[in-house]
Parts: sequence; C-alpha cells; structure tokens
Amino acid sequence: MRDVESFISWRKNQTSIKTSEKIQNDTISKELSILSRIFNRLKKGGSILKNPVEDVESLPANNPDFHVLTPSEEKIYLMACPPIL
Repeated sequence: MRDVESFISWRKNQTSIKTSEKIQNDTISKELSILSRIFNRLKKGGSILKNPVEDVESLPANNPDFHVLTPSEEKIYLMACPPIL
C-alpha cells in the first residue's frame, strides 16, 4: 500500500502535458482503477497474493458541486433568457 500511496503523491505533483495544470484526482482515480484491475488479474492467476490497490481510499472528486438540472429548473432558466432575435 505504501507504494500505491507514493504513486498517488507522485502523480499529484505532475502536470498535464495537454493543459500544463496539475493532474486531477479524477485522472489519478481512473489510473488506480486500471492498476487495480491489473493486480486483480495477477492475483487470480496466482502471480501475487494481494491487490495493493484494494485498501486505498478513494480520492475526492474534482467536481463535487456538479448538479443536473431538473425539468422545472430548466424551464425557469429558459424563461429568464431573452427571446431569440
């Protein structure tokens, strides 16, 4: 597990080649998910005894305030828009 935590710290300190911004938790979580699947296959095949990723806590999401509009909210926003020219 220490190696996985080191990987997470290492990735958090890297910057994206595309955006030049810090790597986001969502990206790291996806990478951990892929690593976990790889380790599960190795475990199932008998190459390892334990998946080192399975005990690692999930990272917080980048957009916890994301909200999908309800139909009534959508209607309120559309009613507040100016008419089409």
